[in-house]
Amino acid sequence: MDARELEAMVVECLPSVSKWAHGRLPPAVRGHLDTCDLVQEVACRMLSKRGAFDVRHPFAVEGYMRRALLNLVCDHLRRTRRQPMLAEMPSEHELRSPASRTPFDSVLESEIEAQYRAALGRLRSKDRDLIVARIEHLKPAAEIRRQFGFSSMGATYVAISRALARLAREVASRRSARA
Repeated sequence: MDARELEAMVVECLPSVSKWAHGRLPPAVRGHLDTCDLVQEVACRMLSKRGAFDVRHPFAVEGYMRRALLNLVCDHLRRTRRQPMLAEMPSEHELRSPASRTPFDSVLESEIEAQYRAALGRLRSKDRDLIVARIEHLKPAAEIRRQFGFSSMGATYVAISRALARLAREVASRRSARA
């Protein structure tokens, strides 16, 4: 059987395989994948392996596509079980409503901010500007690269991480000096 004959048989089977698959997808897959997309993927894979497929009777193509579709769904289910569920973490403000904040929380936050500001003030101006741009102004690294004239994105990330490491050392050194 040549490639054109196989392609014609696959195209002829697409509607019946789609109809067959429509009610058979498990609920876990139905919300994430479209039946038509899965059938098309199976058809494309089958056509890409033309030489490996031997048609013995007219229904072999449809049977092969049904089996391949079930295998594809099983692969998808296995993949989703291995990956952790993505969930949006609530922000710190959502976790603590203003009514549930204690005076201690307010004092602690203001003390931490004071330590941050003091440590920031002891840094070199370039490190301070990098940290303020990245942390306080939430600028993307590409914009920081343009603003500071870094030669590459890698150099930008290294400079930001080194500035943050210096800030952490400053905060830690003052804490240990007080203790």
